Formats: sequence, C-alpha cells, structure tokens
Amino acid sequence: MDTFTLTIFRDLIALQMILVLFILRRQNRDYVPTKYWLLFAIFYFIQGLIFKDWPGVPKWLVLLSGNSIVILANVMLAMGYVKALHLERTRRFICSVAVVFLIYNGLSIALEFPARMRITPLAFLLGIIDLRVAYEIIRLPREQLFSYVKLIFVLFLLLALIYLCRSVGIFLSLKSNVLFVPNTVDQLTLMMSTIVMITLAFSANLLVTGLHQQKLKMLAQYDSLTAIFNRRTFFEKARAICQRLQNNNETFYILLVDVDKFKLINDELGHLAGDVALKGIANILAKNLRPNDIIGRYGGEEFIALLVDSTQQQAEQVAERLRSRVSETHFEYSGKVMKLTISIGVASNRQKSELEKVTKYADEALYESKKNGRNLVTVHSA
Repeated sequence: MDTFTLTIFRDLIALQMILVLFILRRQNRDYVPTKYWLLFAIFYFIQGLIFKDWPGVPKWLVLLSGNSIVILANVMLAMGYVKALHLERTRRFICSVAVVFLIYNGLSIALEFPARMRITPLAFLLGIIDLRVAYEIIRLPREQLFSYVKLIFVLFLLLALIYLCRSVGIFLSLKSNVLFVPNTVDQLTLMMSTIVMITLAFSANLLVTGLHQQKLKMLAQYDSLTAIFNRRTFFEKARAICQRLQNNNETFYILLVDVDKFKLINDELGHLAGDVALKGIANILAKNLRPNDIIGRYGGEEFIALLVDSTQQQAEQVAERLRSRVSETHFEYSGKVMKLTISIGVASNRQKSELEKVTKYADEALYESKKNGRNLVTVHSA
C-alpha cells in the first residue's frame, strides 16, 4: 500500500470514526470519556489534512501544527480510556508528557532541527504514553479485568511497541533533510499504528457497553447504600458455598448483626445520619472478616455474614472482633459524633442444618443478645 492510498484510507476511516463517536457521545452525553474519544477522531482527521501538500502554506507551520495535532489526537484517545477506567494517576503523566513535547516541538522547528530529531521524540513519547496506559490497565484489580479491558490492554501495549520501534527505526534510517522516508519498515509501522488506533477508537463503544452492563450487574448484586451484597445475592452465593461445605462435612457459621437503637439515630439526627452510620458499619464488618467469608445486608439495620470452614472458637473471635471494632469507632455526621454498638447472633450447621435453618438459629441468638442488654455476642446453644 503506497502512501497516497494509506492517506485516503485514513481519511475515510477518520470520517467514519467521527460519525460513530459522535453518535456514542450523543447517546452518553454525561459520560466524560466520550468527549475525549470524539476529540480524538476530529484531531485524527485534521492531522491527515494538515500533512497534505497545501500550496502556499509555510513548511514550518505544517510541522508545528501537524506534530501538535498528532500528540493531541493520541492524548485524547488515551485520556478517554484513562477516564473510563479511572486511571487518575496516569492522567497527570500524560498531560506532562504532552506539554513537554509541545514545547520541544516549537523549539525544534524554531531552531530548524533535522527531521529525525523532530519525529523520533514524537514517536518515542507516544510510545511511552501508550506503554504507561497499558501498565496501569494491567494493574487494575482482577475483578475489573474483563475480557474487553484485556483487549484494550493488548491494543495499547501493541501501539506502544509500534511507536517505540518506529522511533528507533526513524532515528537509524531517516536522512536529515527529508520528512518521510518511503521505505517498507516506515510504511509498515505507520499502517500498523493506524490500524491499532482505529481499533482502539471503535473499541470505545465496546467499553461503554461493557461498563454499562457491569454497572447494571453491580446494581443487581450489591446494596446501593453500603456497597456489600444485597440479601438476594448473599443467599445465592451462600447456598452454593454451604452446599459444597455440607458435601465435604465441613462446618460453617452464620453471623446475624443488628445495630443497637438505630431508630434513635434516625429520629434524633435524621435518615442521612442513619445512612452514614450504616455505610460505616458495613465497611467495618467487611474489612474485619476473613478473606473467604462473605457479608451482605440482611435488611434495614441488619447484616448477615457467612464464615467458611470455621470452628466455634474462631466464629466467636470474629464476632467479638466485629463488635469491638464498631463500639470503638466514632461515626461523625454534620459535626456530631455518633457512638454505636451492635448485637450479634451466631449459629452453625453442626447438626447438618440447612442455611435457612442456621440463619433462623442465628436470629434467635441475636434476640438473646438484644434481650440481655445489647452490644453482646451470643452463640446459639443447640
């Protein structure tokens, strides 16, 4: 494919990208990343126009504006994914690299640097930006590395390698008095980077759809206030775990937790204060369970936890730790300090009871904790 054909191909694809990303932006107006992706497509199209042979336009102006648009287009593409995947640390890095290049670009043209001293840093810095984005993506928590996120990682890594190889190739082979070299390696790297960037741009739609579906899944599985499992999801997961444990003759424990005198918080300080209290307590409970245990919101001010493969002593220790952590914590709302306590009921499947029956036993134990003065842990005696 010659340079002219490649340029026409890029222009047509750029127009299609603008159309697709414009529609994506219209459909997701409040979603900030779509703004960056649309700007990328626009800059990418402008970039192709600038580097055409325009009669009467000074060469220095073409170089200054063209190289600036190239870096801005790549920055917009990367920034869209940075915002979408919440890679906030990468944002500053990208902006810093872009500013450094824009300054260098102006100086290199003003001082009439050779072509390879202009193009090599551009390709190198673009490679560094994409490499940093790929690095931050792969460092995301495992539960966030969905298949489409892994695809984006591969594309950014591939684009980074192409740019870095291009910078080395240009530095080694480019004559000092020309802008482009029509050799196979140069055309191949240019074409490959074009294809990968276009794939990344169109992958934006895939990412938006995937993240939206994941958000809906999260809303269906997690309690919107406390960000722990809702009751339905907790019991779905707990049943599967308990069935496996029962089959292996292993013991599990259910902890039923109730916030003491929670109604007073709502009555005296308002429901927003109650929400703050529930979120704080849920956070404490989740952080102080063991890695394999699960927790959910049982309803209202009640929480439920499943302790996997536990002894009674371990279950009591965990329950006591939860109780003490909550009682030691000062919850603040609107300048006021809330001192809260919890009561806990503990029950096990030692008599081969099903999950629902063990939960009932835990509820009975919880009732005993409340009856005996609250801020207590009670183990079901059966």
